[in-house]
Amino acid sequence: MIYLDNAASTPVDPRVKDMMLPYLDGCFGNPASIHQQGQLARAAIEQARFNLGKAFNCEPTEFIFTSGATEANNLAIKGCAAAYLKKQGKPGRIITAAIEHESVLFSCRSLAEQGWEIIELPVNKEGIVNPTDLTTAITANTALISIMAANNEIGSIQPIIKLGSIAREHAIPFHVDAVQGLLGQAFDLTVMPIDLLSLSAHKIYGPKGVGALYIRRGVMIETIMHGSSQELGRRSGTENLAGIVGLGEALRLLHIEREQFIPQLQTWRDYLLSKIPQVIPHASILGPKAENRLPQTASFLIPEIEQHLFLARLDLAGVCASAGSACASGATTNSHVISALGLNAKAKQTPLRLSLGRFNTAAEIRTIPKLLKEAVNSLAQKVAAKV
Repeated sequence: MIYLDNAASTPVDPRVKDMMLPYLDGCFGNPASIHQQGQLARAAIEQARFNLGKAFNCEPTEFIFTSGATEANNLAIKGCAAAYLKKQGKPGRIITAAIEHESVLFSCRSLAEQGWEIIELPVNKEGIVNPTDLTTAITANTALISIMAANNEIGSIQPIIKLGSIAREHAIPFHVDAVQGLLGQAFDLTVMPIDLLSLSAHKIYGPKGVGALYIRRGVMIETIMHGSSQELGRRSGTENLAGIVGLGEALRLLHIEREQFIPQLQTWRDYLLSKIPQVIPHASILGPKAENRLPQTASFLIPEIEQHLFLARLDLAGVCASAGSACASGATTNSHVISALGLNAKAKQTPLRLSLGRFNTAAEIRTIPKLLKEAVNSLAQKVAAKV
């Protein structure tokens, strides 16, 4: 098997798994309990929080743990909206981008049903927001700006520093979904103009079902999950102990090893971006140039190929790939990202996302163009036979 769907989920690093195992059996206490088992669990959670603080150069207590980035995005958007409503007494405006993850877009659209004005900024053909468009969209009643660090389907990296600086000039909280962007760059939250940041463990070689939200000290946000007072009173529910330990270790390893494996991912990405259009006629590259593209993502449009048949054919050949976001894998139409790029009106085309990981090998990557060509040719011959 050649696994090239790391943007959907990465394998768990064996070192992360080893760190988690003791908290699945030997240390199983509730972190809220005062006995020894509980306090050992609490210490493990705070060590993980310390790892996050060190990786992002911020105070550990500015992070709260969640069930994943979807919950973190919901909390950031709806929590800030609730705080604004509590203070101002009426809904305001929230600005996001047209290619955000569904958890951001649907959170915003749910608020639109409650009277909020939602602005979805357009992107250019490379999937990048124009900072001027953000400046134009800001009004006196803008409560929040939410722009992802990098897109999960086409790998476009947003100008987060410019966008965040604009938000800060207008004293508007700035939220960043950094789920895909963490591999591509380090985030120094002491100096970067980011007020809220979402992340997920299973995109960085950690376990599924755990994430975190950074909330800069002083940012007003209301809880949206009520119960007891876990996570500094901002997110109720017994903590996912082993998952949190895994997230903390995954981030610790990423922080110290990122620069070791990123150049290799970039080399493999550039090889695929160069080679695949050569072996598959009319295949076109989706997304931006290399300098504005995630190191692990190579995306294409392949004409006149049935999407599900193509991915199934690749699977039979031992290649795990996707047509875009795994969160929308059951969709029968082009994703909202493809539509935002202005490509939905063209003839039938299948998006293909190849997302690389640190556990891939050069030998695997070299075989991909040949396997893709064989899959395309096989399906084309079947279509011709039917005609």
